Amino acid sequence: MDETVKPLRIPPQMSVYADKHTIFHLVQSMVSSLVIDQPDDPIPYLIGLLQRSSVDIPRIMLLGPPAVGKHTVAKKLSAELRAVHVTTDTLLQDQSELSVQAQQHTLTQQELPAELLIRLIEQRLTEVDCFNRGWVLEGIPQTRLQALALQQAGVIPEHVVMLEAPDDVLLERSQGKLVDPLTGDIYHQTFIWPLDDIIAQRLEKAPALSEKQRLAALQHFHCEVTGLRSAYQHVLKIINSDQPHTDVYQQVLAFVRTRRRSRTPRILLLGPPGSGKSHQARLLSEKYKMVDGTRTRTPFIEIIRFVTAMTSHL
Repeated sequence: MDETVKPLRIPPQMSVYADKHTIFHLVQSMVSSLVIDQPDDPIPYLIGLLQRSSVDIPRIMLLGPPAVGKHTVAKKLSAELRAVHVTTDTLLQDQSELSVQAQQHTLTQQELPAELLIRLIEQRLTEVDCFNRGWVLEGIPQTRLQALALQQAGVIPEHVVMLEAPDDVLLERSQGKLVDPLTGDIYHQTFIWPLDDIIAQRLEKAPALSEKQRLAALQHFHCEVTGLRSAYQHVLKIINSDQPHTDVYQQVLAFVRTRRRSRTPRILLLGPPGSGKSHQARLLSEKYKMVDGTRTRTPFIEIIRFVTAMTSHL
């Protein structure tokens, strides 16, 4: 065979080295950060990226209905990961021009315009601390349109956690909420009580919405939840929050510490006729969004040749 058209054989030790040092994940992270942040000078940006303590900087969104436990999980998660905890309230505390504009809407009890909210988030997440340490975005976005706007602005999370619980549980939680005035930590008369008696003595009743407002907030979430799931389906984990909060937190922590698959999966199903290969191929392709080779018009012998070539080359 002419050497110019002969398939390139990659030495096996290259693949071993790449897997050992997570080269594929490293390159994927660098390219993703580069195209998302779009720095004016890519070279110094990439150098700074490599000089950080870890390339796996957390970019996490924590979503869910009111009283589901987002704040408690997000605050604990950001502390453990040393990431920046970002909420709507912290966005408004900044003294920037955008924050001042947003504060005018809150003072008049007007809903914050989506465009202004997106600009606030984009501004905050590009600051040095979020760049170096990562971020945990709590309760944002609240609608599919906000999610799409964030994606267009380059705010792309690595992990999205959606906490869920039955409506009756959420309504009960919203009625007994307590807050520590010194730390801002959230507790509850029934579900989360502090172990420290000193903390328990200084707890104050948190401001609560009326029953009508609580029901309206839940209804709004139910209307938007399908769109939010769709927007983040490839990085989403849904966790039942109707269980001990320590168990909920451990499930969230385990998920955000997983890495997204950086290599394209290639699967060959073998077996005798009638063993269910086609059915399993269809299920795998639907679940993991892969191409089902058994449904193509490519002759079977060509599929075998393709798989054989891929095996020998890689």
